[in-house]
Amino acid sequence: MNRHDPGMEPGPEPAMAPAMAPAIAPDRLIAGLAEAGLVDAAAARGLLGNATGGRAADMHRLVEAQLVDADALAAFLARTFGLRLVDRDAVGRMQPSARNLSLRFLTENWLVPLVDETGGLAIGVLHPGDDEPLKALRAVLDEEVELCVVSLPDIEAGLQRLSGQAETGEAGHGPAEADAAVAADLRDLASGAPVVVAVDDMLRRALDLRATDIHIEPMRGRLVLRFRIDGVLRVMPPPPQELGEAIVSRIKVLAGLDIAERRKPQDGGMRARVGERDIELRVATLSSIHGETLVMRILQREAASLDLAGIGIGERDGKLLLRLLEHTHGMIAVAGPTGSGKTTTLAAALSRLNDPAHKIVTIEDPVEYQIPGIVQAQIQPAIGLTFSAAIRSFVRQDPDIILVGEIRDGETAHAAIQAALTGHLVLTTVHANTAAAAFTRLRDLGVENYLLVGAVRGVVAQRLVRRLCDHCKRAGVMTAGTIAAEPRYAAVGFAAGDAVFEAVGCPRCNGVGYRGRIAVFEILVLDGTVVELAAAGADNTRIEAAALEAGMTTMSDDAVRKALEGLTSPAEVIRVTGLR
Repeated sequence: MNRHDPGMEPGPEPAMAPAMAPAIAPDRLIAGLAEAGLVDAAAARGLLGNATGGRAADMHRLVEAQLVDADALAAFLARTFGLRLVDRDAVGRMQPSARNLSLRFLTENWLVPLVDETGGLAIGVLHPGDDEPLKALRAVLDEEVELCVVSLPDIEAGLQRLSGQAETGEAGHGPAEADAAVAADLRDLASGAPVVVAVDDMLRRALDLRATDIHIEPMRGRLVLRFRIDGVLRVMPPPPQELGEAIVSRIKVLAGLDIAERRKPQDGGMRARVGERDIELRVATLSSIHGETLVMRILQREAASLDLAGIGIGERDGKLLLRLLEHTHGMIAVAGPTGSGKTTTLAAALSRLNDPAHKIVTIEDPVEYQIPGIVQAQIQPAIGLTFSAAIRSFVRQDPDIILVGEIRDGETAHAAIQAALTGHLVLTTVHANTAAAAFTRLRDLGVENYLLVGAVRGVVAQRLVRRLCDHCKRAGVMTAGTIAAEPRYAAVGFAAGDAVFEAVGCPRCNGVGYRGRIAVFEILVLDGTVVELAAAGADNTRIEAAALEAGMTTMSDDAVRKALEGLTSPAEVIRVTGLR
């Protein structure tokens, strides 16, 4: 090793493996960091708990929690243990080399072997006082190598370069062997401690913020992490860019996906335990020009409010829905786009209908809410268990009520309609913007008009609006000037003088002004003129006009009512419902 490298700080003669760095008590190490003004001792001990700085993982946690600067920590550890500090420029001039050491071992212990221009080898370490991995190095290496301190970002960058070497097959393997080597190295890297910690922290943060989706997106020169919270995507502090590929690989391993396949989209699922919470996640990957992007949807079955009052349905619409649920046969459809709460509404309806006197069966994708006393199944297209196939099997199970997770093709639509016409109450969802538009959607799937009016009893359309934070919302009045400046307020039903509330923001709601969501509804019941128009194939505009004349209230009406009750804001009503 070139000891006159300008990228190295002057220091004592380097420690050589198998020689070990001098032992320093972990508590004394934290105290020394505090004395140097680099860390708050109470905050550090609060983060580490019983682990008080004796392992490299503890140093990693201090840096990731932003309790200490990575470069300042490296300089302190080099001084404390009497080792050389290799700076960023010097690391960049060196070449990482595994030297027959497992990439998993190196990653788990934040070690990176570095070779300089002269061929000299040094082992870059994050924490020289973490003696267990250094003892393992002493047992494996048969040559004297220098021990030096490298900052956390530089170690992660070196490990990423080692992973990249494995991916490109620089060892000279054939294509099949190279693919296998890439997969093995990705698994090694994905199981490393930094990656495990990063994934666990990301899931914990998402649950703490009540996120429903996690988006991991590689961009040019950076990694973007976004959480969908209360229906809106928010940018979050990302993990280190160098760990991006390894994080995606770890999630793919846990979800049972092909870790070596990074060109084709993949879908899977996984279970995880985060603290005291058990969660399930749906995982989807997509190849982009900057790498694999990954989305996880968090399914928290125990978190759902499975009663009609809990989903926010008003008194009038609640009575209409209960009247529909009293039918012993026919179809009740819940309409709305993806993420509008349709599944939760159906789960609440099933909980209402759940009775030992009724046989209830469901086919879903996936099973989001487990309800005791109900037979629930999940589609498995690989073995031919589709929505339509399941419906045909269900009718031989002598059910009273059938739930079909979604009508997405003509075969499923016809199977569900036939079940509704043969003495079963069928609950399902369709992708449609309004209750009346559900008829157009079902016609597009090939269902004839006479079957529609014979089977469908009613359609519930819904959206989710964010609920104002009760701790910081501010009372106000809708003024004529506000309406003049934004005509959409009047278009949805607000008037000058209306008492409303505005979002403010506080620590409880993370400064957003909203906390949680509540549904807004419109319920179209098939009777009278609506039946005649549907049978004649009328478009959704004429059907909606007839329903409004019969007394139906729209989602916009319901949203305005909730705003006047102080549950949401006028701005949120406009954002979600538009001009309807």
